[in-house]
Amino acid sequence: MRHLHEGGVAGRRIIWITSVRFDVLPDKSTWLETAKELCGRGFRVEIVTGWKRERYYPDSNPARMVYLRALDLPLIYRVTILLNAYFWIMRHGDREDIVIMNQDEMWLAPLLWLSGRTNLHLDIRTLPVRGTSPKDRLDRWLFWSAAVGRLKGFFKGFSFITRRLKRAVEEEFGVEYSNYTIWSSGVATSMFAPSPRGPGAERGKRQGFRLFYHGSLSRSRGLEEVIKACAALEEKQRDGFEFVIVGGGAELERLRNVVAQYRCDDLVKLAGFLPYEQIPARIAEADCCICPLPDLLQWRVSSPLKLFEYLACAKPLILTPIAAHRDVAGDLEFVIWTDGFAAADFGKAIRQARDDLDRLTRAAGKGPELVARNHDWSVQAGHLADYLERTFPQA
Repeated sequence: MRHLHEGGVAGRRIIWITSVRFDVLPDKSTWLETAKELCGRGFRVEIVTGWKRERYYPDSNPARMVYLRALDLPLIYRVTILLNAYFWIMRHGDREDIVIMNQDEMWLAPLLWLSGRTNLHLDIRTLPVRGTSPKDRLDRWLFWSAAVGRLKGFFKGFSFITRRLKRAVEEEFGVEYSNYTIWSSGVATSMFAPSPRGPGAERGKRQGFRLFYHGSLSRSRGLEEVIKACAALEEKQRDGFEFVIVGGGAELERLRNVVAQYRCDDLVKLAGFLPYEQIPARIAEADCCICPLPDLLQWRVSSPLKLFEYLACAKPLILTPIAAHRDVAGDLEFVIWTDGFAAADFGKAIRQARDDLDRLTRAAGKGPELVARNHDWSVQAGHLADYLERTFPQA
């Protein structure tokens, strides 16, 4: 499909490599929504990726999905999908194509460069989580420590999710990125929007208080402390209360065990993995949404996508006081800030949000305007499109 836009590069192809298993990825919007906007600017976008259960094809998206086979084994998966991506580019790509990848795919760069594919762009959107297992340490060394500093010279363009992240990478590797752009997380405001019936309308006749979270269930997200807080709620706060968690993957079973350990399965509902298209409706059913990220470096320098989705849906928020949250929502009157990161801090915030829900819900009506102005995907993807047009002029 061909897309033209005044000022765009007509028909120029972008090959966007991501070695994730795309069908079970909680955050598909960064790729799908950005690709859609890039197509609107005249690019042709092909997302080259892997899958776990079945190939995922989004509805009404002009980007082309290309799925590659890989051996689904620790470390071996990444190696085989990158080799298959290389051979796919050699067969189907062109020297003029722009190839975008993140740090997990950086070992492709020297292979592509030696093969004459030099229009390479590195996009860094997060710092790796520091795992403790031998596999985690090897993965971090191979696809971060040994790659980012050594392979920087193979790329013509660079982008980061925040300036904080750029500085963190520069400090860790002793490098400087002078030619770069910043494009943060965003939200599709046409998809994530308030209920047309007004604030709180989706509650209907339901009584009580529904807290909501969706996304990754990894240990570094703070969810276990929120579950502990739910288990410790007083009897009067437990009436009609539920904490709905949407997300899947290997960590789901661990959270089930946490819920069982604290005997709060009547309060905490693990909904499992849901398709991206179903998330707005589930947010609409919530009274309040929570982002419980702890004060770790990788979260301080991030741009929390879920926060923008909750804002776009006009929901009151419970947020931890990390820099990434403060940067976006520091002066918003419909945010309950936790005092810290322990279960007691979340319990206090939950009680405050429930007690003041009517005021918070009315005030949260300002959220959609905020994100539409600064964080719609059209705005953020526009920063990337402008940069690619400048950095990779067509010969």
